[in-house]
Amino acid sequence: MQFAKNGVISGVLGLSLSPDSLVSQTLDEDYQRFSYCLIPFDETIIMTPSLLRFGSDIPLPPTNIQTTPFVKPPSGTNYYLLNLQDVSVGFHRLGFPPDTFKPKQDGTGGCIIDLGALISRLDQNTINGHNAYREVMGAFQNHYDSFKLQRIGKVAEGLELCYKYTQDLKEFATMTYHFEGADYTVDSKYVNFYETQAGYFCVALLPGNGKSLLGVYMASTKYAHYL
Repeated sequence: MQFAKNGVISGVLGLSLSPDSLVSQTLDEDYQRFSYCLIPFDETIIMTPSLLRFGSDIPLPPTNIQTTPFVKPPSGTNYYLLNLQDVSVGFHRLGFPPDTFKPKQDGTGGCIIDLGALISRLDQNTINGHNAYREVMGAFQNHYDSFKLQRIGKVAEGLELCYKYTQDLKEFATMTYHFEGADYTVDSKYVNFYETQAGYFCVALLPGNGKSLLGVYMASTKYAHYL
């Protein structure tokens, strides 16, 4: 599939649970299974294609693959919902109570996969005394402040935790989503948004309003099966 180089988006290929999506309209149940591997956001490999496969075209996964079940979404919603149990920043596990990210019948809560969103979000609502977004951002701030980095204000992308970039810093933090049965570790390259020419980097997280979501930036280079 070829796209124009002017950045204009022709449309969105829907793979959600919506009745309008491609997988929902496919009569063959085998083709309702799909897998993908997204190329990283790297200008040096922009012409490398991402992989999207369906049904029997999906290769057998490696034996060490991790799996996590989907959670049945509330009535009237069509997204892929996961049971997020905790979050780690680097080697520091925050230890959220089990129901912090629990989906609710009103459609709030939970963690969804949304590859139509660039930046991931963590719920900023306070659940049983815990604000997941604020606590995770606090862990990132503690990590980077320990290196005496210079803070800068919010940038155009709306990311709030930004620092002056220095080539001396090698300890960029990773982030791990602890899902039911699987730990999804995001490399520091895709946890942080880098503008090296402008001289800064930011933690690539935004506050969520009643819901957490995993966006496409943090999904880069991950091979995922939807079975």
